[in-house]
Amino acid sequence: MTDHLPEKPSDLRLQGSTRVVTDTDLLSTLFDLGREVTSVLDLEELLHKIPQLIARLTQFSAFSVYLLDEKRQELRIAYAVGYPEEIVKHFTLQVGQGVVGTAVAEGRPILVNDIRREPRYRGPLRNMLSQLAVPLRRKGKVIGALNLLNEAEGAFTPQHEALLRQFAAHVAVAIENARLFKSERHYVDTLETLAEIGR
Repeated sequence: MTDHLPEKPSDLRLQGSTRVVTDTDLLSTLFDLGREVTSVLDLEELLHKIPQLIARLTQFSAFSVYLLDEKRQELRIAYAVGYPEEIVKHFTLQVGQGVVGTAVAEGRPILVNDIRREPRYRGPLRNMLSQLAVPLRRKGKVIGALNLLNEAEGAFTPQHEALLRQFAAHVAVAIENARLFKSERHYVDTLETLAEIGR
Protein backbone atom coordinates (compact mmCIF):
# COMPACT_ATOMS: atom_id res chain seq x y z
CA MET A 1 0.00 0.00 0.00
CA THR A 2 1.33 3.42 -0.96
CA ASP A 3 1.81 6.03 1.75
CA HIS A 4 0.42 9.43 0.86
CA LEU A 5 1.81 12.70 2.17
CA PRO A 6 -0.67 15.14 3.68
CA GLU A 7 -2.42 17.24 1.01
CA LYS A 8 -2.01 20.55 2.83
CA PRO A 9 1.19 22.51 2.14
CA SER A 10 3.82 21.84 4.74
CA ASP A 11 4.75 24.44 7.32
CA LEU A 12 8.27 23.00 7.51
CA ARG A 13 11.01 25.52 6.85
CA LEU A 14 14.38 24.95 5.25
CA GLN A 15 17.23 25.15 7.73
CA GLY A 16 18.65 28.66 7.69
CA SER A 17 15.76 29.90 5.53
CA THR A 18 12.38 31.56 6.09
CA ARG A 19 10.86 30.03 2.94
CA VAL A 20 7.93 27.68 3.57
CA VAL A 21 8.60 24.23 2.13
CA THR A 22 5.77 22.80 0.05
CA ASP A 23 4.86 19.13 -0.41
CA THR A 24 6.37 19.35 -3.91
CA ASP A 25 9.68 20.45 -2.36
CA LEU A 26 9.52 17.58 0.12
CA LEU A 27 8.72 14.97 -2.54
CA SER A 28 11.59 16.27 -4.68
CA THR A 29 13.94 16.12 -1.66
CA LEU A 30 12.71 12.62 -0.82
CA PHE A 31 13.39 11.48 -4.40
CA ASP A 32 16.91 12.94 -4.25
CA LEU A 33 17.59 11.33 -0.86
CA GLY A 34 16.38 7.94 -2.09
CA ARG A 35 18.71 8.16 -5.07
CA GLU A 36 21.63 9.24 -2.89
CA VAL A 37 21.21 6.56 -0.25
CA THR A 38 20.82 3.67 -2.74
CA SER A 39 23.98 4.73 -4.58
CA VAL A 40 26.21 3.89 -1.57
CA LEU A 41 27.50 0.31 -1.58
CA ASP A 42 29.79 0.42 1.48
CA LEU A 43 27.76 -0.38 4.61
CA GLU A 44 29.78 1.78 7.01
CA GLU A 45 29.67 4.75 4.65
CA LEU A 46 25.93 4.19 4.17
CA LEU A 47 25.19 4.15 7.91
CA HIS A 48 27.21 7.34 8.34
CA LYS A 49 25.30 9.05 5.51
CA ILE A 50 21.74 8.21 6.68
CA PRO A 51 21.46 10.83 9.47
CA GLN A 52 23.02 13.47 7.20
CA LEU A 53 20.25 12.84 4.68
CA ILE A 54 17.48 12.70 7.29
CA ALA A 55 18.61 16.11 8.57
CA ARG A 56 17.31 17.48 5.26
CA LEU A 57 13.81 16.25 6.18
CA THR A 58 13.58 17.02 9.89
CA GLN A 59 15.66 18.10 12.88
CA PHE A 60 16.67 15.69 15.65
CA SER A 61 18.78 15.76 18.81
CA ALA A 62 19.90 12.12 18.58
CA PHE A 63 19.64 9.39 15.97
CA SER A 64 20.33 5.67 15.73
CA VAL A 65 20.05 2.85 13.20
CA TYR A 66 19.13 -0.48 14.78
CA LEU A 67 19.77 -3.69 12.83
CA LEU A 68 18.05 -6.97 13.61
CA ASP A 69 19.86 -10.15 14.57
CA GLU A 70 17.23 -12.64 13.39
CA LYS A 71 18.57 -15.63 15.31
CA ARG A 72 18.56 -13.80 18.64
CA GLN A 73 15.56 -11.61 17.77
CA GLU A 74 17.69 -8.78 19.09
CA LEU A 75 18.21 -5.21 17.90
CA ARG A 76 21.65 -3.65 18.10
CA ILE A 77 22.72 -0.08 17.34
CA ALA A 78 24.72 -0.17 14.11
CA TYR A 79 25.31 3.58 14.00
CA ALA A 80 24.30 6.53 16.16
CA VAL A 81 24.58 10.29 16.53
CA GLY A 82 24.25 11.94 19.95
CA TYR A 83 24.76 8.72 21.96
CA PRO A 84 27.66 7.93 24.33
CA GLU A 85 30.08 5.46 22.73
CA GLU A 86 29.61 2.81 25.44
CA ILE A 87 25.85 2.77 24.86
CA VAL A 88 26.32 2.30 21.12
CA LYS A 89 28.59 -0.68 21.81
CA HIS A 90 26.48 -2.45 24.39
CA PHE A 91 22.83 -1.34 24.29
CA THR A 92 20.35 -3.89 22.84
CA LEU A 93 16.60 -4.34 22.62
CA GLN A 94 14.58 -7.49 22.09
CA VAL A 95 11.98 -7.44 19.33
CA GLY A 96 8.81 -6.12 21.00
CA GLN A 97 10.77 -4.31 23.73
CA GLY A 98 10.64 -0.53 23.96
CA VAL A 99 9.26 1.80 21.31
CA VAL A 100 11.82 0.69 18.70
CA GLY A 101 11.31 -3.01 19.43
CA THR A 102 7.54 -2.56 19.21
CA ALA A 103 7.83 -0.73 15.87
CA VAL A 104 9.90 -3.66 14.55
CA ALA A 105 7.53 -6.30 15.97
CA GLU A 106 4.46 -4.56 14.53
CA GLY A 107 6.13 -3.44 11.31
CA ARG A 108 4.85 0.12 11.59
CA PRO A 109 6.21 3.53 12.64
CA ILE A 110 5.55 4.76 16.18
CA LEU A 111 5.41 8.50 16.93
CA VAL A 112 5.75 9.60 20.57
CA ASN A 113 5.05 13.26 21.39
CA ASP A 114 6.01 13.02 25.08
CA ILE A 115 8.33 10.22 26.18
CA ARG A 116 7.53 10.96 29.85
CA ARG A 117 4.04 9.54 29.22
CA GLU A 118 5.21 6.58 27.15
CA PRO A 119 5.54 3.43 29.32
CA ARG A 120 7.19 1.47 26.48
CA TYR A 121 10.21 3.80 26.27
CA ARG A 122 13.42 1.87 27.01
CA GLY A 123 15.98 4.22 25.48
CA PRO A 124 19.18 5.14 27.30
CA LEU A 125 18.80 8.90 26.67
CA ARG A 126 16.57 10.23 29.42
CA ASN A 127 16.73 13.89 28.39
CA MET A 128 14.69 13.28 25.22
CA LEU A 129 10.99 14.13 24.94
CA SER A 130 9.98 13.17 21.39
CA GLN A 131 10.62 9.96 19.47
CA LEU A 132 9.94 8.62 15.99
CA ALA A 133 10.78 4.96 15.39
CA VAL A 134 10.42 3.70 11.81
CA PRO A 135 10.97 0.04 10.84
CA LEU A 136 13.21 -0.83 7.91
CA ARG A 137 11.21 -3.19 5.69
CA ARG A 138 12.57 -5.12 2.73
CA LYS A 139 10.35 -7.51 0.74
CA GLY A 140 7.87 -7.75 3.61
CA LYS A 141 10.60 -8.50 6.16
CA VAL A 142 11.77 -6.07 8.85
CA ILE A 143 15.57 -5.83 9.03
CA GLY A 144 15.90 -3.03 11.60
CA ALA A 145 14.70 0.48 12.41
CA LEU A 146 15.51 4.16 12.24
CA ASN A 147 15.14 5.96 15.57
CA LEU A 148 14.91 9.75 15.86
CA LEU A 149 14.86 11.58 19.19
CA ASN A 150 14.38 15.24 20.07
CA GLU A 151 14.73 17.16 23.32
CA ALA A 152 11.61 19.19 22.48
CA GLU A 153 8.11 17.89 23.16
CA GLY A 154 6.00 17.23 20.03
CA ALA A 155 8.97 17.71 17.69
CA PHE A 156 7.79 15.17 15.10
CA THR A 157 4.55 15.28 13.11
CA PRO A 158 2.47 12.76 11.12
CA GLN A 159 4.06 14.32 8.02
CA HIS A 160 7.54 13.48 9.33
CA GLU A 161 6.26 9.95 9.95
CA ALA A 162 5.03 9.64 6.34
CA LEU A 163 8.30 11.04 4.95
CA LEU A 164 10.50 8.84 7.11
CA ARG A 165 8.44 5.76 6.26
CA GLN A 166 9.12 6.36 2.57
CA PHE A 167 12.79 7.16 3.16
CA ALA A 168 13.15 4.01 5.32
CA ALA A 169 12.07 1.91 2.34
CA HIS A 170 15.04 3.31 0.36
CA VAL A 171 17.36 2.76 3.32
CA ALA A 172 16.31 -0.89 3.66
CA VAL A 173 17.08 -1.50 -0.03
CA ALA A 174 20.44 0.28 0.34
CA ILE A 175 21.41 -1.79 3.41
CA GLU A 176 20.56 -5.06 1.67
CA ASN A 177 22.51 -3.98 -1.43
CA ALA A 178 25.52 -3.02 0.71
CA ARG A 179 25.39 -6.37 2.53
CA LEU A 180 25.18 -8.24 -0.78
CA PHE A 181 28.07 -6.21 -2.21
CA LYS A 182 30.18 -6.96 0.88
CA SER A 183 29.36 -10.67 0.65
CA GLU A 184 30.24 -10.82 -3.06
CA ARG A 185 33.45 -8.86 -2.48
CA HIS A 186 34.44 -11.32 0.27
CA TYR A 187 33.71 -14.23 -2.11
CA VAL A 188 35.89 -12.68 -4.85
CA ASP A 189 38.71 -12.05 -2.33
CA THR A 190 38.51 -15.70 -1.24
CA LEU A 191 38.74 -16.90 -4.87
CA GLU A 192 41.72 -14.63 -5.50
CA THR A 193 43.46 -15.95 -2.36
CA LEU A 194 42.86 -19.57 -3.44
CA ALA A 195 44.16 -18.79 -6.93
CA GLU A 196 47.26 -17.20 -5.38
CA ILE A 197 47.84 -20.30 -3.26
CA GLY A 198 47.35 -22.47 -6.36
CA ARG A 199 50.04 -20.54 -8.17
